[in-house]
Parts: sequence; structure tokens; C-alpha cells
Amino acid sequence: MRGNDLTLALTGSGGAGVVITGEILLKAAAKAGLYGVLRKSYGPQIRGGESAAILRLRDASVQSFITDMHLLVALDWNNFSRFQDEIPIDAQTLVICDQDLPQAPEQVAGVLDICTLPLAEVARKQGSRRTNMVALGLIGKLLALPLAVLLEAMSERLAGKGEAVVAIAEACIRAGHSMRYSAPEEFTALQPGSPRQSPRWLLNGNDAIAYGALSAGIRFVAAYPITPATGVLEWVAQHIESLGGRLVQA
Repeated sequence: MRGNDLTLALTGSGGAGVVITGEILLKAAAKAGLYGVLRKSYGPQIRGGESAAILRLRDASVQSFITDMHLLVALDWNNFSRFQDEIPIDAQTLVICDQDLPQAPEQVAGVLDICTLPLAEVARKQGSRRTNMVALGLIGKLLALPLAVLLEAMSERLAGKGEAVVAIAEACIRAGHSMRYSAPEEFTALQPGSPRQSPRWLLNGNDAIAYGALSAGIRFVAAYPITPATGVLEWVAQHIESLGGRLVQA
């Protein structure tokens, strides 16, 4: 790892909670004083396909991704090959997966030593059928992120799902964070920066485009909502009138 700079990926089937785990991890890193960027990748299936969350975290602003992949956490190996170009693993990559999973795909097993842990077993003991929150707790431990910021970021993200869901997620994160596992010596954890006194911005690409347009002085927008640009239109619609502008949905 080059300095205080780490790139990691989570992969799994659609519905395994890979992307939401990445979102929570990014928010927790910001609360710990770090900067980061998250890329979400999906397979061709709308539902039930594979997905990946790829993050770069560091103690200075992040403009792009780098080629090094320091950590890969696989919630399952279904169709992992679809992401092999986006997740360039090598002999220096720390790979973690559940001990109950089938053998890792050839492009992983052939070049790396894989750490298998009882993620699913730990999740079941907390009353959950998913391993993603256990994995989140473990990743936080490996990256030296405080447990408090992980729990705070999770609570904010899952608040709308009800107290029971938040309670189980908290139990899983705590269990993952306390797992008896030490990373190899060559794996260097991040050193969180000073906690922010004011909230750090957390924007997706569409929000950033919309914000940039309004900041540049655009005060009239006519557009048709269609994926993936719908988010731009929605963000502009929420803010343009307060700036004296108008939006027309075509």
C-alpha cells in the first residue's frame, strides 16, 4: 500500500447487500476524517445479478482510482469473473471470503492465498441471513475505523428500514469488528484523520453534475427523465427554483 491510501472491493450476488455496504463504509470513512470515492458495478441482470462496490480511501482528496487492489471481500463468488477487469487482484491483495463458500474461481485461487472466515455463522448467531454487516464490521477493524463511526453511518443509512433491522445490523457489525483475525503483516491499515467538525460532502456523480450546473449559473433546464440521467433532473428540480430558475420536464 502506498502511504495512507487503500483500495478495496466487495463483490456478491444481487441482494447480498454489497452496494449498501460500500455506501456505509464510505460514509464511515468520511466521519473518521478520510476522503474517498465509490464505484458501483452491476451485472446485466436488473435483479438477481452480481454486483461490486469498489472504494478508494485516503487521507487526502481523491480524484480517481489507482490500479492497486489491496483488499477484496467476497460475499460469494457468483459470476466474479465479470469484474476481473475492474478488480485487478495480484499476489499482494488480501482476499477474504466466507468459509462455507465453494472454491474460489480460478483467476483468484490460482494466484492468491485466501483467508476464509465464518462470516455466515457469525451472522446467523446475530439473527441475520446476510453476511454483509458482519463483513462491514471486519473491514472497519482491518482499516482501523472506529466502531462508533461504523455504527453511526449504518444507523443513518438504514434508519428508514425500522428499529429491528438497525438492531440486527448493529449486532452484526459489532460481531464482525470483534472477530479474532489479524491481517498479514504486509497489509497496512489506514490511519484515520482528525474527525470533521462539520459534515463532509457525500455526492454521487449525478448530484455533482447538477450542483456544478447550478453553480455555473444555469437557471433554465428542460430535460426528459431517463436512466441514468434521472438523478441529475431530480437534484436540479429540488434546488433551481430557490435560485430563481425554472425546470421543465419534457
